[in-house]
Formats: sequence, C-alpha cells, structure tokens
Amino acid sequence: RHSRLFRMDPLTRELRNLSRRGHGSFTRREARAAGATDGQLRRRVENATLVRIGCHSFRLRSQPWTPLDELRAIVRDIGGAVVVCRSTAAALLGLDTDGLDGSFDLAVERGRCVGREGHRIHTFTSLRDDDRTVGAGLATTAIERTLADLARSSAPTALATLVHAAIDRDLTTTDLLRRHVDHRRGPGRAGMDAILGALGGRADRERPDDRVR
Repeated sequence: RHSRLFRMDPLTRELRNLSRRGHGSFTRREARAAGATDGQLRRRVENATLVRIGCHSFRLRSQPWTPLDELRAIVRDIGGAVVVCRSTAAALLGLDTDGLDGSFDLAVERGRCVGREGHRIHTFTSLRDDDRTVGAGLATTAIERTLADLARSSAPTALATLVHAAIDRDLTTTDLLRRHVDHRRGPGRAGMDAILGALGGRADRERPDDRVR
C-alpha cells in the first residue's frame, strides 16, 4: 500500500508526464520546472525509483525502455550540436551493425569537452549539409559520410559488406559514394581508398528518386 501511494504522489505523476513526453527520460532542468528538488531526485536515485542517465538526465525505472530511448536520452543529456555517427548512425539508417547495443558513437563540435561513460564521443570541425541527415528523429551523419568514417577503422571485408548492403537497400548509390570520395582529401584519404576498393567495378542500378548532390 505504501508503495502504491508513493508511486501516485503528485511529483511522481509529473515525472511520469515528463517521461512520456521525452521518449522515456527527462532532464534535471525539466524536473526542477515540474517542482522537483535536487534532494528529491537524489533520494529517488538512491531508492532505485529513478535511474540516472549521463550527467543531467533521468528515467523512471518502472517505465519501458529501449536502446533507442537510451540514445535519445544521451543526446539530450549532452545538449547542443550532437550528431549520431559511425556504427550508431549506420544502425539508425538501416544497416546491420551493433550500433544500438547500448554503447553509442556520437560527435560534437571540436573544442567541447564532453565525455559519457560507456559511449564513444568523437569531434568534428565542420559538417557539410550533404554530410547530415535525420535518423529516428536524431541528427545523423549521412550514409556516405557514415561509411567514410567507418572505413578508417573497419576491416576490408566488413566494410565491403556494409557498402554493398547500403547500395542494395537503396540507402546510397555507387555514384554518390564515388562523388563523396572525390570531395574528401587529406586526412582520412586511406578510408576513401578503402571505399573505392569495396566498390570495385560495381555499377549503379537506376533509381527514379536518385539524389543530386
């Protein structure tokens, strides 16, 4: 009975409402605006009613929770310009990677001092418009940029599998990948050569909705 009363108190109802609106999580700032104090949040973490996410966010332990919810929560927790990248971007865009296994690849602007335990935080100096897209409602590197980033650390066989899967699933074309390679010079060129090697002599299929970049 005590547990039922605790779950139904006004603050818990407010936190549940925040959780529903925020894909399962909420920030400390949002909780404060709903009437919670830092002490109340801390006590609920201690008694396992709340689970802390990152540095500034929480979720209700009793609510359903998925890897995509976790990713959204970490992105919100970091705040500012955050772009999902590498294996996590590949998973969001439709490739079979382990990018949503709970350890995420995220990128922030160079100069920001950001770290989140269990996740890989990368930096970028700039991203062209055609290097960006949206996956599951999150800012994500476009498939061509994603493959280029993965090319620098993937074994040739694994990279070839990803490249051919991206083309077969109409996520990109050989022409778009070759154009992306042509645009990227200097650092990372080895990765670009790896993509060309994965493409080999593969020809494009016609696509009525082929993108022009």
